[in-house]
Amino acid sequence: RTCVHHEMKPQPLIHHLPTDGKHLKEYYASGKLISKIALMTGGDSGISRLVAALFSLEGCEGIAI
Repeated sequence: RTCVHHEMKPQPLIHHLPTDGKHLKEYYASGKLISKIALMTGGDSGISRLVAALFSLEGCEGIAI
């Protein structure tokens, strides 16, 4: 089953993070994946999509899901 985070006890941490924006910092990539190719398996709840976006920020040139 996917998307059951509302049933979790305790609730996921994301519900307790500040949302006012003053505590948030801009993300700066380290470049550790420059010219690399990634292969991701699984991820039926959107995790692979998020990881692919973050890998591309880090310089990953090819992503296969």
